[in-house]
Amino acid sequence: MGQVARGSALTGALVVVVAAVAGCGGDSDTRSAITLSTPTSSAQLPPNVSPLSKSGRIDVGSGSAAAPATEPPVSLPTLESVPPGVSAMAPPADVAVTDVHIEHHPDFDRVVYTLAGDGTVFWQAKRVAEAVQHGEEGARVDVDGRGLLQVDIMGTSPRTSSGAQQYAGQVMSPAQAQSIAAVSIGGSVGQITQSFVGTVAPHPEFAAHTITEPTQLAVDIYR
Repeated sequence: MGQVARGSALTGALVVVVAAVAGCGGDSDTRSAITLSTPTSSAQLPPNVSPLSKSGRIDVGSGSAAAPATEPPVSLPTLESVPPGVSAMAPPADVAVTDVHIEHHPDFDRVVYTLAGDGTVFWQAKRVAEAVQHGEEGARVDVDGRGLLQVDIMGTSPRTSSGAQQYAGQVMSPAQAQSIAAVSIGGSVGQITQSFVGTVAPHPEFAAHTITEPTQLAVDIYR
């Protein structure tokens, strides 16, 4: 068993400790279409890798036939709780993030967010210099790692009408994982499920895309 990476959170944020365990998830996912940012110049990275940030949408439940992840429509009202420059639906969709786990793949490690319920949510993944907790007047979260990604899923609820609840457990990492140091995830606050991924690389290259059956957001962090 590998070394356990530790992190501590401030003001009620749930810090997820990345623990090394055997085994990892498969890679036989059905992926929806997505257009990502301009790739980096590294020949070793696939062409869908984003150097800075990416955002999109996920349709969950009935009528969610693998819609492309696109920028939120400008006609949607902006919620005060949403980070500047990002729009989300109001009221929130009947959707909760029910699971978060890490998978190891040959060239990258993947953080997977599973969603359940019915409706449309928006997401954003980006590099940040520090972990600032949403809804806590600028409270900082301590996350292990040399680099940092912030992943926000906007329009979520703590509990759906069907009984699906916001994930509140630990994230276990395969022993082979090499690009992720720790993950910190909070509850759905102000319709936003916020998480921070501490990375081994100071300036992580990453890609993001959606997966169907089940509905998931995958963030791939390259080594």
